[in-house]
Amino acid sequence: MTNIRITLSGRRRAGRIAAAVLTWAASTAAAADAPRLDIPHRRFDLENGLVVLLHEDHTLPQVTVNLTYRVGSKDELPGRTGFAHLFEHLMFMGTEKAPRGAFDQFMEAEGAWNNAWTSEDRTDYFELGPSHVLPLFLWLEADRMQSLGRLIDQTKLDLQRDVVRNERRQTSENTPYGVVELKVPEMMYPPGHPYHHPVIGSHEDLQAASVADVRAFFEKFYVPNNASLVIAGDFDPAEAEAQVRRLFGGLPRAADPHAGQAAPAAPAPVHVRERVTVTDRVDQPRVHFLYQTPAHFQADDAELACSGRS
Repeated sequence: MTNIRITLSGRRRAGRIAAAVLTWAASTAAAADAPRLDIPHRRFDLENGLVVLLHEDHTLPQVTVNLTYRVGSKDELPGRTGFAHLFEHLMFMGTEKAPRGAFDQFMEAEGAWNNAWTSEDRTDYFELGPSHVLPLFLWLEADRMQSLGRLIDQTKLDLQRDVVRNERRQTSENTPYGVVELKVPEMMYPPGHPYHHPVIGSHEDLQAASVADVRAFFEKFYVPNNASLVIAGDFDPAEAEAQVRRLFGGLPRAADPHAGQAAPAAPAPVHVRERVTVTDRVDQPRVHFLYQTPAHFQADDAELACSGRS
């Protein structure tokens, strides 16, 4: 058993965690003078609140679809940590039109693939494949947005709950130094803050989840007015818009899932150095230096991202 020392240093601010000592040469003034990144696109919103972005690029005969739901671990209730990530897994359990396994089978038969990921703030689903597969991508995403939640049953929940708990063991508990990733959120954010717990949650909370919890989660957050759809690549924008309106336009708008929900507050700034020692079964000791860095798109965020791992 070897100790792992974690040092928290500097002023605490809202934003991402940088797990290294970062330096940067670019000044804020220099960044302001840099050329502005401009990605040509067109946006339109459906009446049900779905935001749609189209980016046309015919460099390669490929197209990608990205559907983001504005829900992450920060939206979880006490005693239900890990729920957003658990639901990411449940979204692949099938519907009446695309039963379990068909989502992947349909895509792979056309040379396409898909995946998803969850963060503190959002859950993201994406597909990539040949240009002709775009109608299939859109049909599959619209189908599960419409009907997947009500089809979740105890068998599906138990299966994916075991998968997620095993993922926690594999990626954190049984990985050298992986326990640090579980400790960092609670050290960087105070109790009661929505970022205080890890995205993957705890075994106890995952085990406590019920079918009723899952269905309520879907009905609240997996609605068109809580989602953004991006289509990028080799496609005809007029045809794509028509398909989006036909497949997603009839889905009902729901109540705003974030109404009355305050944005995550920044931890109170402190000017102290904190040291925490964690014991794990590893061969060599390791020291982590952790800092809170500026929030996404705030001053100095880009400079930090370009100068080190953040």
